[in-house]
Amino acid sequence: SVGIVVLVNQNGSAVPSIVRNLIAYRMLGIKYFDWSQDRLKAVNKAKADAKKEEKTATSNRKIGTKLSHPLADYAGLYANDGYGKYVVSVERDSLFSQTKAQKWWLRQYHYDIFEPFDMKDGIDTTDKSPIRVQFTTGLVGDIESVAMTGFGTSKPVVFSRTAPPKAVTAEELKK
Repeated sequence: SVGIVVLVNQNGSAVPSIVRNLIAYRMLGIKYFDWSQDRLKAVNKAKADAKKEEKTATSNRKIGTKLSHPLADYAGLYANDGYGKYVVSVERDSLFSQTKAQKWWLRQYHYDIFEPFDMKDGIDTTDKSPIRVQFTTGLVGDIESVAMTGFGTSKPVVFSRTAPPKAVTAEELKK
């Protein structure tokens, strides 16, 4: 039995799998395969598919629509059992969502649907994402949940609005 472990400090990097495969092929005496070129082809295909998807998404966009609520109404804590929690907040005139690892600026796409832009390296609006963030309104008119597409699932992933945790002092716990 042999185990190969390749570690990098870059989230989502292809380097560990490429290095692992190169080592395994060499150890097993399998004919050389250019894993870097294979990965590059996959990345280029994904970019081409994304451009094609962007054209379709752009053609589905409804221009000139308005939000159903003031921005402050969208702010809150949202949770999904499988994907965790994230906070939606308003900063100046913009909506943001924040997880432990990522912060997005949310730009209105149409109606109550937003497109996210990763803030890691600043906001780059030319970097199109297939993810759409749709806020849903309940029967009484309040924002109840967020549905997100683009996670590789056939249906949107729904995050329900939850009450934020309340700080409790030691004295209150004793009561």
